[in-house]
Amino acid sequence: MHYTARAAPFNPLTINAIHGAGGVYVIGLKSNQAHLYRHCLCRALINQVAYERTDVAQRGHGRIDQRSYDHSLGEYFLSHKQMNSPPKGSIYSTNEGNLTNYPKAVQQYIAQCQSRNYSARYIGSLVADFRRNLLKGGIYLYPPTPKSPAGKLRLLYECFPLAFIAEQAGGLASDGFGAILDIEPTSPHQRSPLYIGAREMVEEVLK
Repeated sequence: MHYTARAAPFNPLTINAIHGAGGVYVIGLKSNQAHLYRHCLCRALINQVAYERTDVAQRGHGRIDQRSYDHSLGEYFLSHKQMNSPPKGSIYSTNEGNLTNYPKAVQQYIAQCQSRNYSARYIGSLVADFRRNLLKGGIYLYPPTPKSPAGKLRLLYECFPLAFIAEQAGGLASDGFGAILDIEPTSPHQRSPLYIGAREMVEEVLK
């Protein structure tokens, strides 16, 4: 196959005043637009910048590694090798201010999380919430609402890269109907609901 260019869809910043800024990037070769959407996930990266620390989780050679920036040396070092998401956790991340607008099934799942004394951890920075749950075990939920019936997060440069990293680490990502990575995009800025994190937790919310 002849590749014509490099492509790098990205969502540069998700900002939180306390916990820092994060970016989502996908870098790969493309032959056409459809190939870019579905098959250019040669390398997906997320980075988080907080308290003068920069962490980068990246996919390479079939695994997820994390590198952290050492300011004293001026370079990155391997801080987490072959990251694996726990199959189940006790953290749920969602904007509970929108809870009454969520689908009934999602409301019931969150009520179950509360009855189990799960920890609610949501800081509003997608990258930071995702990375914490990836390491500790948890689920991030951004369901459809009447205001955003198709979901709010961008499929190509938010959902796809994070879903790719989650699945490489043993987790799961869904739009509520099927795997995020199985969706056929129809536009560059298409939006989607997102349920992502520990595999058993995502499977449970989809039942």
